[in-house]
Amino acid sequence: MSAAIEGSSPSFRVRVATPADHPAVARLFLDLGVPDPTPTLDDFAHVMLPRILVLDEGGEARGYIYWQVYGRTAHVTHLVVAPRLRGRRAGRALMTAVRAIVGGEGCERWYLQVKRDNAAAIRLYERCGLRTELESWAMRLAWTQIAALPGPRVTLTVFTPSPDDDAAIAACFGIDVERLARLRSWPGRIFVALREGDELVAFSAFDPTASKAHSFRVARLEIAAPLLDALRGHARPEGPATVHFPVEGDRALVDALVAVGAEIGFEILRMQADLR
Repeated sequence: MSAAIEGSSPSFRVRVATPADHPAVARLFLDLGVPDPTPTLDDFAHVMLPRILVLDEGGEARGYIYWQVYGRTAHVTHLVVAPRLRGRRAGRALMTAVRAIVGGEGCERWYLQVKRDNAAAIRLYERCGLRTELESWAMRLAWTQIAALPGPRVTLTVFTPSPDDDAAIAACFGIDVERLARLRSWPGRIFVALREGDELVAFSAFDPTASKAHSFRVARLEIAAPLLDALRGHARPEGPATVHFPVEGDRALVDALVAVGAEIGFEILRMQADLR
């Protein structure tokens, strides 16, 4: 990849990010409006690079796109464009550049998540060929509200899954096994799973620093409370009184959470397209 990446225009160019772009990317990250912590320089340099492209206007990063690859699937994680470049096909330029890169690496599918109320972004992604495949909700729940959720009537076993369990977790909950490996690579992530007998019924990866659960999965509604309780056991005593986690495609679970006082931070659409 060189300065002349596909998608550049006469007024800006798309280029590969360098560690020197961290301050600009950290500022742009805030425009995403998500509860995740701003990437540190260490995260940026050692975890996110080299899968970041920036919009360079006069030597200044005015936007960026960050993606990850799980096997033959590409996940566009962040896309941000500064207001001064919006409406100038800058977002399309970043998407075009990433599509060319991941297609060249052999990816057969790409996907991303977008807030349901972000009409401009949805139009952009539709022009790039992506279509909605799943709705989800970013939830915020006070730890103290867990007790009000319906509980299971069976005995569950809480355990810490090892990498040897990842293939079973991926198959059971529809998670790319490479994504699980990626989650394991992030410092401080704690894997938690539940079994009912020999059957996997719940999984999540918990970040105690941000009090956020990634890939929150339960086989049925009443499994949510024991999974959240298990995550709470890893929360920091001085940490937030709430936990953030996504619920994918399960409106009944969202309604049960809201009924006990949980809040919907925002609604999300997962959009995807084949690259073949």
